[in-house]
Parts: sequence; structure tokens; C-alpha cells
Amino acid sequence: MQLRPYAAPQHAPFFWSASPRAAPEPPFSGTDRSRVDAVVLIHGFPGTPAEMRPLGELLYSRGITVHAPLLPGFGPEIATIGAYRWDDWLQVVIEAIDRADAETTRVALVGNSMGAALVLLAAQVRPVTALALISPFWRAHQCTVDLLFPLARPFLKRLRPFRKADFSQAELRASLRRVLGDDVDLDDPAIQSQIRELPIPVDALAQVRNLGRAAYRVAPQVTCRTVILQGRHDPVAHLRETLQLAARLPNLAALHIAAADHDLIRGNCAESRHSLAMLADFLVQPTQVEDSSPLRASDCTPVKPDPVNRTLLSLENGNAP
Repeated sequence: MQLRPYAAPQHAPFFWSASPRAAPEPPFSGTDRSRVDAVVLIHGFPGTPAEMRPLGELLYSRGITVHAPLLPGFGPEIATIGAYRWDDWLQVVIEAIDRADAETTRVALVGNSMGAALVLLAAQVRPVTALALISPFWRAHQCTVDLLFPLARPFLKRLRPFRKADFSQAELRASLRRVLGDDVDLDDPAIQSQIRELPIPVDALAQVRNLGRAAYRVAPQVTCRTVILQGRHDPVAHLRETLQLAARLPNLAALHIAAADHDLIRGNCAESRHSLAMLADFLVQPTQVEDSSPLRASDCTPVKPDPVNRTLLSLENGNAP
């Protein structure tokens, strides 16, 4: 059996139009111009639009047009990811904004993990109403890992992050099924051998690193209202780095710290549901968010970061707090 990563329908991009573009509003018409009409949702690394669907469905139910593109080299094309640069991904985000803007009047952006860096850059070149950064990844937490990566890169072409995978771990099995589908037999030695040999080009990790640095540099120039949702126990996008990024944003409306890990918007617990609702409230009407106090921890079990995402993005757990 040949592995087919991200072949399931939920990984496909989606565009759900809630209404046609509204007619131009006359000056001082009394219409609430702070309300967002469309939201562009950008997934992380090595994710797909599947991770943005819960938020997309919630926004669409509130009458918001939602667009979640699939970045080039991701999803079923993950084997080709080394052929793309981060500006190729940024171009797709800009095109998604333009498509949403063609049907609506006020567009907001949401980026998850690496996607947060992309929407920061996009907000600098396109006028948007609001910005939401979820678990924003812009730099590895361990400075040694971040600084030594350029030195090690010439000697490494591909990493095989699952070479020593323990297929008896329930979390890893669930994560792999999300990527490979429910019909994959993770107990088949042939399948396990293929997974162990799955490569990730070092050049792709270099693009993620360069993208994060570029987003950090432009952050002070992004003037639209911005909210950040951060997990207190996130080992991928560490809280310390997120606080540094937040301090550079000139129009930060709120920084919400949830009792959770990296996968904030996909967890099945009260904290994740509360996070989704808070984001939806902000995105529907950004000017109404005034409380920047941290979220209180709930009694639910914190969402643990997806083993696939953590392994590929954190450079062998280089971000562990």
C-alpha cells in the first residue's frame, strides 16, 4: 500500500460565500463599518485547511464569508514542499485576500502557527480590518537551535523525523491517521517502514525560519486591530516568544492565554470551545473587544500538540519549554 498523505476531503481548501458584495455605503449612513464580512484562514506547517474548519464553520454560521486556501507544497503535494519559498506561500495568501475582497467589503485574517507569520506579512501589503494570530510561530524557543540551524543546513538535505517513531503511542497513531486516513494499517511493518522513511526537506524548515523572522520585522508596521490566542503550555510557539511578538504590535486589542498547548482551535474541551467563540466574536466585530486580560484556566485536560506538527516544526523538540 502506497501512502497518500492528506488525501481525505477535509484537507481540501474551501471558500464559503455568505453573501454577495454589498453595495457601496454612503458617507455617514449609520451602518456599522466595523463589522467584518469575510475572513481568510491560513493553516500552519505542515498543516492543511482541515485545522481551520472548526473556526470556519463557526464564522460561516454567523453570516461571514470564509476562505481557507491550501498553501503550495502542502497537503497531497507535501512531497514537493522543498520546491517552494515562503514568498510563494505569501502570494497565495494575498490572492485569497483579493478574492474575498472582490465579494465583500471588510476582510479579516487569521493565521495558525506558521500561518500567523504569513498573515502578518500580508496585512502589511493589503488593507485588512483585523488580524488574529493563533499560536504564532516566528522563532524556535531554544536560541541555540535557532542560531546553529544555518550552520548545520549545508550538511543536511532531508530529515526523517519518524525514523525512531513508537507506533504504540496513541497520540502518534491518532495524528498519523489524520494525515494518512483512517484506513491505513499502522501495525503493518511495511507501512511503518514507509512512515519511518518519510522525509522533510531541510530547505522547507529554512523557509519557515526565514518567514518567521520576516514577520517579526514587519510587526510594528501592522496597524490593524490584532488579537493573539496563545497556549500557556505550548512547546512549539513558546509563550516567551509570543510575548516578544505582542510587544511589537502597535494595535494589539487582546492577548488571550489559554490553558492549552499548541492545537488551540481543534481541541475538544471547554477551553478550546471558549477560544473559538472568543475568536469568532472578535472577527465578527473587532472594535468590540476591549478586555485584554488572560483567559482563566478551565478544568479540562489541556490539548497536547499534534505529534506530527511538533516533530516537523520544532526541530527534534528544540522548542520544548
